[in-house]
Amino acid sequence: NLPEFIKEPSSIRITYYLGFAYVDIVYDKHIEELKPLGKYKAGIDLGVENLATIVSTNNNIPSIVIKSSHLKAFNHWYNKLLAELRSRIDNIKNLLKENPNDEKLLSELEVLMRRIKKLHVHRKKWMENIAHQISKAIALYLHKTGHDKVFIGRNILEAKRKSDLGDKNNQNFVQIPFRLFIDTLAYKLKWFGIKLIEVDESFTSKASCVSDDVIEIQKMVSKGNKKVPMSGDRITRSLFKDFRLNKVFHADVNAAFNILKVGLRKKKLFNKLDSVVMLKLCNPVKFKLFKFCKLVLCEKATPELSLSGQ
Repeated sequence: NLPEFIKEPSSIRITYYLGFAYVDIVYDKHIEELKPLGKYKAGIDLGVENLATIVSTNNNIPSIVIKSSHLKAFNHWYNKLLAELRSRIDNIKNLLKENPNDEKLLSELEVLMRRIKKLHVHRKKWMENIAHQISKAIALYLHKTGHDKVFIGRNILEAKRKSDLGDKNNQNFVQIPFRLFIDTLAYKLKWFGIKLIEVDESFTSKASCVSDDVIEIQKMVSKGNKKVPMSGDRITRSLFKDFRLNKVFHADVNAAFNILKVGLRKKKLFNKLDSVVMLKLCNPVKFKLFKFCKLVLCEKATPELSLSGQ
């Protein structure tokens, strides 16, 4: 029996994935077209430690950092359990070399192989669920705060293929489904009439969003000039120092503002470093993933998400 809200399905199909069969039901649903509530622009920087760092041209809201601790913890659990299952399978296969017809070992091997398939399916569903939750929360937040365009870096997908950050960081980095997140965010934003644009994020983490022109730096590098002077550098994982101004910014916020500059094709975003700008650059509001979703999706006002509420 189909759910009551599905009146006229356009197609029903059975799909197969890792030994499991699923029924996919496709149906049409009318969604009222929404229009942006303002003309603010936002930039999003994706990463491992911080899943998404969001900055905006709206001076009434702070920069926001959404931590990826839940994703990393889940990946750690998944990798640990997968390694244990594979180790047990290897031990059983070694024993089967001596006793190839041992029914008890063959039965245990079949159970373990089935558990690995279920584990892969569970991870796929869990990641898809997280992508939908966080993308919906971000889309709703950007709609409520009056945005009509969002810029996000696309080079992180290339970095995944070439990542060499050490075994542990590579494992966390590669296993975060950034493409799934970007695609899901794109169509969730479309519900609210907001356009998502992918831009080149080369050197956005290395250049200062205040003193450097990241667009000119990208042009110079593309022409073959590999030694481009920059006014700052990342001194720790979370801090970026502008040596020209002798000021320290949050590194991911700095990168997100550079992504915003590339998207807007602007050499300068700030006319002056006043208290509002410095607050955005240095003191982002940090959230755990599910805390951010809960705050945005609840109907009550959330002072944590406004500069006045800090």
